[in-house]
Amino acid sequence: MRPVKDNVKLVLPEDFDDAWLADITAREYFPEAIVSDVSGNRYRLFFITSLRLSQELKITIEKGIQNWFSEPGLVVVDEIDLNTIRRAINGLWEEGYFNSLLPIKQ
Repeated sequence: MRPVKDNVKLVLPEDFDDAWLADITAREYFPEAIVSDVSGNRYRLFFITSLRLSQELKITIEKGIQNWFSEPGLVVVDEIDLNTIRRAINGLWEEGYFNSLLPIKQ
């Protein structure tokens, strides 16, 4: 059996740099995470902290837009940084999370 890290990996946008990392860390969400598995399937995940999630929900309710918040592939984490995101991806792989997602079209 392959180690988790060999089965799934985070694929960052080509222009991802320190400024982008600082931005997603400060905003507490990363809606453009792409995960690639050993078979070449790719999945889009939306990482967000619980604090930012509660803020987004509050804003949508206050504006009368809706009384809920959802995003495909939503994953709530304690903080937004690459180590946390990679650990979450590995844990999600071990749980079989990606079995319930449709791969994105390439």
